[in-house]
Amino acid sequence: MRILYINPVGENPELQADFVEYLNAHAGPDCEVTVESLGQAPHSLESYYYLSLIAPDLLRRVKQAENEGYDATITGCFCDPAMDACKEICERMVVVGVMESAVHIAAQLAPRFSILSASLKSVQDFRDNLGKYGLTERLTSFRTLDIPVVDLMSDSSITARRMGEEVALAISEDKAEAMILGCTLQLGHYKELQREFGIPVIDAALAGLYAAQHLVSIRDRSGWYTSKISTYAPTPKGELASLGLDKYYGIEGLF
Repeated sequence: MRILYINPVGENPELQADFVEYLNAHAGPDCEVTVESLGQAPHSLESYYYLSLIAPDLLRRVKQAENEGYDATITGCFCDPAMDACKEICERMVVVGVMESAVHIAAQLAPRFSILSASLKSVQDFRDNLGKYGLTERLTSFRTLDIPVVDLMSDSSITARRMGEEVALAISEDKAEAMILGCTLQLGHYKELQREFGIPVIDAALAGLYAAQHLVSIRDRSGWYTSKISTYAPTPKGELASLGLDKYYGIEGLF
């Protein structure tokens, strides 16, 4: 199984190496995870403008990945940018967002969950997505670290301390029974938090990986794939060709 994990932000070789090691350590022997960024992109997506700005390049890379034979792509941002469009343009490749994956896993493990965001900036976007995923009533709270996304991995001890404080409050004050780490840069902390607090702590990047593996497996075994009858019905290829998108992106045969 070949999976492409897309960090939809600017190049960061050290961060990319961390994700390659982390995801492949959890993927298992029959799965290879490649990690890429979008190159000339913002280093975080904590604004609606940035989310809109990266959408064309994200969609290009997703479609290109399908043409290259990947089984799945994972978009590694908890805002799940352009996820509906990604699902629409693909014909066989599995496409998952980390938030959609994480909240559905959490809902299977607990009746109520809390989401731990880096800051307040993205909370409304998360709330809107949660409504679209039909799980608003399962949310007990948003908790925030008050740390900019770009600083989450600068001092892991500070991040870990703040995460522990907010998880404790989510359990004692909000009665959360599971915790979702609402940014992929909170990677690597879930085991320690689970041991300390005794509840499921969902790592968003791993949730995306496990969801992608599961959906590829059931696609191949049972033929269950993204419905194309209406909502995600593809745009006619002739119409896409007439727009000259292949030439625009410099990729012959993209669509």
